[in-house]
Amino acid sequence: SSNTGEFLQKVIASTKGVVFLSATFAKRPDNMPIYAMKTSIADCNMSKDDLVDAITRGGVALQEILSSQLVAEGQMVRRERSFEGVEVNYLSLDEKSEEHRAIADNITDILRDIIAFQGAYVDKEVEELDKIAVAEGKEVELREGTSQAGVDNQPYFSKVFQVINQMLFSLKAEAVAERTIQRLKEGKKPVIAFASTMGSFIEGTENEHGMQVSDGDTINADFTEVLKRGLDGVLRYSEKDVDGQNIHKKFELSSLSPEAQAEYHRIWNKIKNVSTGITISPIDAIIGKLKASGYSVAEVTGRKYELQLNTKTGKGLVLSRKRINTNDAFRQFNNNEVDVLMINQSGSTGASAHAIPTAKVPKDQVRQRVMIVLQAELDINTEVQKRGRINRTGQILKPIYDYVTSAIPAEKRLMMMLQKKLKSLDANTASNQKQSNKILDVPDFLNKYGDKIVKDYLVENKDVNALLDDPLKLEDSKADSGSIAENALEDAAHRVSGRVAVLSTKMQADFYNEIAERYSDYVDYLKQVGEYDLEVEAMNLEAETVNSKVIKMGKGSDSAFGDDSDLETVRANVLKKPFTKTEIENLIQESLKGSEPKMHQSDLADTFVRFHTAHLETEMEEIEVKYKDLILDIPNEKAMLKIQAKQGEGAYLMACVERRKELEAAREAKKEQTTRVAENRRQYLMKMFSFFYVGRGLNYPIETYNNGNELVPGIFLGFVIDAKKKNLYTPSAIKLRFAIANSSKYLAIPGSYSEDIMAIIGASLDVAEHSLPVLLNSWEEYTKQNNVDRRIRHIITGNLLQAFSDFKGKLVSYTTNEGQTKKGILMPENWNPTEQVQDKVVVPILKALPLIKSLTQNAHIVTNSGLSFFRTREHYKLIVAASRTRGGDIYLDKDLLELVENSNFEKTSDKMVAMLPEGAIDKAIAILQNKHSLSITIQSYQLKDLKTDSIRFNNRKPILLPDKEEEPVNNILLLELEAEALALELELLAA
Repeated sequence: SSNTGEFLQKVIASTKGVVFLSATFAKRPDNMPIYAMKTSIADCNMSKDDLVDAITRGGVALQEILSSQLVAEGQMVRRERSFEGVEVNYLSLDEKSEEHRAIADNITDILRDIIAFQGAYVDKEVEELDKIAVAEGKEVELREGTSQAGVDNQPYFSKVFQVINQMLFSLKAEAVAERTIQRLKEGKKPVIAFASTMGSFIEGTENEHGMQVSDGDTINADFTEVLKRGLDGVLRYSEKDVDGQNIHKKFELSSLSPEAQAEYHRIWNKIKNVSTGITISPIDAIIGKLKASGYSVAEVTGRKYELQLNTKTGKGLVLSRKRINTNDAFRQFNNNEVDVLMINQSGSTGASAHAIPTAKVPKDQVRQRVMIVLQAELDINTEVQKRGRINRTGQILKPIYDYVTSAIPAEKRLMMMLQKKLKSLDANTASNQKQSNKILDVPDFLNKYGDKIVKDYLVENKDVNALLDDPLKLEDSKADSGSIAENALEDAAHRVSGRVAVLSTKMQADFYNEIAERYSDYVDYLKQVGEYDLEVEAMNLEAETVNSKVIKMGKGSDSAFGDDSDLETVRANVLKKPFTKTEIENLIQESLKGSEPKMHQSDLADTFVRFHTAHLETEMEEIEVKYKDLILDIPNEKAMLKIQAKQGEGAYLMACVERRKELEAAREAKKEQTTRVAENRRQYLMKMFSFFYVGRGLNYPIETYNNGNELVPGIFLGFVIDAKKKNLYTPSAIKLRFAIANSSKYLAIPGSYSEDIMAIIGASLDVAEHSLPVLLNSWEEYTKQNNVDRRIRHIITGNLLQAFSDFKGKLVSYTTNEGQTKKGILMPENWNPTEQVQDKVVVPILKALPLIKSLTQNAHIVTNSGLSFFRTREHYKLIVAASRTRGGDIYLDKDLLELVENSNFEKTSDKMVAMLPEGAIDKAIAILQNKHSLSITIQSYQLKDLKTDSIRFNNRKPILLPDKEEEPVNNILLLELEAEALALELELLAA
């Protein structure tokens, strides 16, 4: 419905055909109408809004089915090279974990200092300059790469990301060299692939005389140079003059406040004292080690200089690099003239290094290629392109890929993203490395559920959110943390984990462990309640169809999308049964550990109250200390000192008093807010602890099909409180365990899901509290009906896409009693087709044409989109909502306007009305069908009056190939040549 969407729909509507090119099969639901217009999806009996609604509800799982149907129709082609038989290893350098973490912590600690320095001192100076410059018609801004301004892509954090990337590259240089030597000894031909070279960094380095480096200079090759330049860089800013031209400038250190100068020198000294032990030129470190072991290397990069490293002094001699032509380097490698090839992006296009015989290398001497990837590309297209250097048509040996990863959580995040993207390529490859599985331990939370988990985590952990510079804008004054706009949550997991690299390795590990645990809990919960929609669940139902009826008629085209949607009543296996009486008894005793239920409940509540009181006192002390320091620092604040210099001592003292009052008010407000939040949490948790006790009988509400609730008996099995958590009693650290008397069997609900927990409390207020023996007997009585091996279930089959907009169920791949595997929408266990569903069928408007024509005078019929047809003597009165969003498509349709009287719909109250001549009804219905895909719900008995041909129509335009061109027989040229030959022959004979 966006302007772009509407424009594209108009453009596509008038085309003869469209080719859609995309890197992924899954699309945003609101973009689907564009894809539907020129594919078989348009054959579904559903409007654009229905389509968007169905895709939203069905999630990625439905899109998976939809894309496989498009493939079957020949309308979607997946083009990718098969990686079958290719070995892919993900190697984690866990044995160097301590060393890597120490180096990373030193570097990220300094990066955080630089970020804090910029925020505390540089930003203020820029604000001051900006105020002056505005009056002069200029605009001052921080140089790109140092500014933290901007909503999404904050340049300083993107710079941090690059620095971390380079650090990870350097950390692994030695291990990659060792791995390469190992592969060479195995008789393989290694290609080392990386993303960047640090070449431009070295070119921009200054020698000891302050001049730009050149051939023969010696520079400090330790990684601290990157940090020094980062600190120096935050002093840069640019001014925009009246003509809009940028003038680059830099703050003189002496022009900053004494505090800023002191902090700058502190960070500078910290950088000087940290010897990272890793180099700014990891490529040269690898080349040096390989050459020292007697191997030759060809490098294909755009580097101008190389470094000759001295490992003892940490210095590097800058030498001009003799660049080799890309094709020459690859030729030497393929001819076994060099042992190792090193390539980056500049070397990953065009040339080939796959295992083939050459003029110099016979077939029996061709060696298997191994690509050792020490720095994976962030752009998946570039990574796949780089892989293709050694995996090409004609190769006689399949290649191997070794991805080398440090043990730092920040890199595990990068590798997790890469593996997610390469999942389809690597699906069939078996790895022979134990380490390869370690990297897969972190679940892939880069999806809509992960977005929610990450947002909740940052709301609870404000200290982490502050260190990451509030990536989701949760602290924004305009945003209430409880009601963050949905679009702000989109890609939240991706955006936040992109910044996690700036944390210490311990905090990184804590972040990933916590997110992984919460994510797994959430996914488990969604699967238990049947709401997980990222994949189609496989179920061994062995379903036997008892009855089948059409609930939504298809348009009747010969594609899968033209089929009817059928409701099948089946007899199916019961895959999960409720706990037995004995199992419940054992679970309860395990939770109580010999205590009485009420005593157990009382002890838990008392422990919580003590913890809560102590925790609140600690928070209050922290607030007190923070504001005490701020108040003590008032006389030294820059604003105060400025007042003292300009307005004198009296004004300075008054300003200090006012500032003190301001801070004291802020302190009280902070205390009040902290107390209020803590009290709200206390009340919520006390409500939980005082209501639930082990062995309490309750009702678990299940949403029924028509949005009502069915109550299923349940028993509370106890709380699980994670003792490892810093704050034991945050709702997310507490889980409530329930036994449910249906096939859900067991639920573990995190305490943070307040809506679900309050629903259980609300539904259970009237449940009588019985003794345990009485409760267990009634449990046994109730569950007898569910303790069966097979029961009646309802599954929608056939055209699933068009059914998904009307029916709320779960996408499953299930087995039948005949050994088939089918896909369908499994309706909830408690769902029963009501009279409304049982006796009604949704039919395309074109098929309902006989019903519309048979309307008697003053009778009417209404489509599912709200368009009404009233029959008058010689006309049909068309009535539709005047709202542009609800009825605009109809009353603004040019083709329809040509058919109605006066070519216009007239506004009457909140409706638009037009008169359609009786003779134009066929054309009008065809337009409403083909352009708007309208449908009508009718009673089952009316089906006999409809035109329901068994003959399927084909609405595809055949692709007609041009007639094969016959090559003209050009006899004249042939005859001329023969004549010339005869003439020459005669001349020779005459001679």
